[in-house]
Formats: sequence, C-alpha cells, structure tokens
Amino acid sequence: MANQDENEFRGFKQETQIKIESIKEKLTILNDNFNDQLERTIETEKDMVRLDGAIKSIKERIEQLVSKDEFSPIRALVYGMVGMALTGVLSAVLAKIITK
Repeated sequence: MANQDENEFRGFKQETQIKIESIKEKLTILNDNFNDQLERTIETEKDMVRLDGAIKSIKERIEQLVSKDEFSPIRALVYGMVGMALTGVLSAVLAKIITK
C-alpha cells in the first residue's frame, strides 16, 4: 500500500511539474506579447506627439499667411469696386430706358 501511495505521489508530482512548466511557457509567451504591445503603444504615442507638433506648426504657418485683420481692407476694396461697377451698369441700363 505504501508503495502504491508512493507511485501515485510520484505520478502526481510529475504531472504537477509538467503543468508548472506549461504555465511558465504560457506566462513567458504572454509576457513577450505584452512587451511587444507596450513597445507598439509607446511608438504610437511618440507618433501622436510628432503629429501634434506638425499640426501646431501648420496652424502657426496658416495664421501667419493671412489674418482676418489683413483681409478686411482688401474685402472692403473689392466690395467697393464691385458696387461701383454694378452702379455703372445699372445707370447705363436706366439711361437707355429713360432716353427711349
């Protein structure tokens, strides 16, 4: 009976060692996958920081090109010229109608 118990214990011990090794292998794989994912996440965050900087520099360049304050006088000038041209055309049409 003691011999049978000893054999069962050895068998149980071997099965336990096999399971422990299997768990260790799975943990190693999970750790490797986690580290890979962490590296990719860090790279993505670095890319996002670079993109944010690029977007800010593009916004600054756009603001330097033409501001609304600089555009307002040009707009007033163009509207004035278009108004004068339309007034001239309307005056000519009215002159033709009145002289007939």
